[in-house]
Amino acid sequence: MDQDLAQIADLQKELELKQTQLLRALADYQNLERRTQIQMDSEKQNFLFGFFRDLIEIKNDLDTAAAFNQDSGLKLIRSKLEQFFAKHQISEFNPEGAQFNPEQMECVQTISGETDQQVTKVLEKGYLYKTVLIRPAKVVVSKLEVSPRGE
Repeated sequence: MDQDLAQIADLQKELELKQTQLLRALADYQNLERRTQIQMDSEKQNFLFGFFRDLIEIKNDLDTAAAFNQDSGLKLIRSKLEQFFAKHQISEFNPEGAQFNPEQMECVQTISGETDQQVTKVLEKGYLYKTVLIRPAKVVVSKLEVSPRGE
């Protein structure tokens, strides 16, 4: 009888150990699935943003060409590309005259000005996918020059 009770107690401990191991294995598997999904989403986003950046470069070239050539075929292509951008929630922003924002803009030059940290010229427009920055705007920013007293 005592031997049976001891054997039952050993089997209960072994069962608890196996249940704990099973729960840990299940948790590890769920964590692996979650990490894998996050990694896949990140890779998809990186691919998508790379594709969008390539399209933005094409759009910039078309915009430059349109400044010199008023061809109807060129207008049609630009229009279709703009429709594609709108459909996929890609928007451009032109921060000219705005306060410099280092999170959305890249300052490529500073010039003396009457105000500090004001965007005076946009060299390349910036682009967003929904609210995520795809490409920062390249801008020229004013720097307030303060002359020493007495000059």
